[in-house]
Amino acid sequence: MTTRARAVRFNDDEEKLIQHFLKLNSFMDFSTLARMAILRFVRNPKVQIIAVNNNLKAIPKHRQTGKNMALARSKSESSCYDDRK
Repeated sequence: MTTRARAVRFNDDEEKLIQHFLKLNSFMDFSTLARMAILRFVRNPKVQIIAVNNNLKAIPKHRQTGKNMALARSKSESSCYDDRK
């Protein structure tokens, strides 16, 4: 089987985010992460847009529940409408 290397460019913030993710998930390396993400997307190119939420700490995807996500969303939504800021 032949493999080919491809280049991907990331800005500094993207690189920090990726490195943080890889540190939290030490069983995975960058190449595996990139390959999985690209193949998953090209096989099923659904784009789900989810707002970044600073109230929800890094919870592994398998541990995220609807309750956690709803709680984080409600905190985020209430903070954006909070006039006391």
